[in-house]
Amino acid sequence: MMSLMIFLAAAFLNMLSLDGNWEYKSSVENTWHTGTVPGCVHLDLMSCDLIPDPYYGSNEKLVQWVGEKDWTYRRTFNVGDDIFKGRHQTLVLEGVDTYAEVYLNGERVQVCDNMFRTWTVDVKDRLKRGDNTITVVASQSGTMTLRIESDSVIRGLHISSDYCDLKPSDDYRAGLSASGRGGFGALGGFEIHFS
Repeated sequence: MMSLMIFLAAAFLNMLSLDGNWEYKSSVENTWHTGTVPGCVHLDLMSCDLIPDPYYGSNEKLVQWVGEKDWTYRRTFNVGDDIFKGRHQTLVLEGVDTYAEVYLNGERVQVCDNMFRTWTVDVKDRLKRGDNTITVVASQSGTMTLRIESDSVIRGLHISSDYCDLKPSDDYRAGLSASGRGGFGALGGFEIHFS
């Protein structure tokens, strides 16, 4: 039991957490706001008083635009010499909801399309000593486009936390997120592991 505890402690010591304060903005604005990872864009917008609580009353209708925007999150972090002493530097991304591209120092390192898995990326050649910037660009904010054949009985399906409704369209967007409201979320941790 003691050896397991020592192993676990050593594993956690060789990790740089990227959780905490990040900046975010929508694709149509230039102003960066303070956000948090792990978290989601709805909570970040609420904490900046930019949207009402979507779970209160009929506010969900007022925030549908959130799921129709692309969202960018970024954070600058410092990497010290200790990370480069080992042979491996791996970026670990958990719970990226859902369609997102991840950039490290301006270079795309991962495309995410499934929030129910952990993404690991070798970043040894992309990390640098000193300041590094990680950027996550969520495309259509985790929104999936359903395309259904025009001769199909069901042309489109709208999914919401309040109702399920058939729509007569060939191309309809169904927001799929942890909140049921479409929107980017980093629902797990972001870390760099080194050994």
